[in-house]
Amino acid sequence: MAILDIMKTRYSVRDYADTPVEEEKLMKVLEAGKWAPSACNIQPCTIIVIRDVATKLKLRPAYNRDWFVSAPVILSICVDRQSAWARATGSAMASWTPRS
Repeated sequence: MAILDIMKTRYSVRDYADTPVEEEKLMKVLEAGKWAPSACNIQPCTIIVIRDVATKLKLRPAYNRDWFVSAPVILSICVDRQSAWARATGSAMASWTPRS
């Protein structure tokens, strides 16, 4: 599929079935994350798989929407800025700041 086709057919999911995500599909997504490029291949990211309701509720203040906690799986992508590659000037490649 061409990138333009993907862009034209994209949509935002705001309602999730309570059907568990198949382990094989989850592993494919995690594999893609594992092979995603990073500066100097340092890979300063960790992916945390969250399935239990208690942890989802603790994350709710980060994104306060009902559909966020109703998703069968949440992937929390964490960046360790201290281990990320940095230019000689000191500016890190993982220096983005999340929007609130």
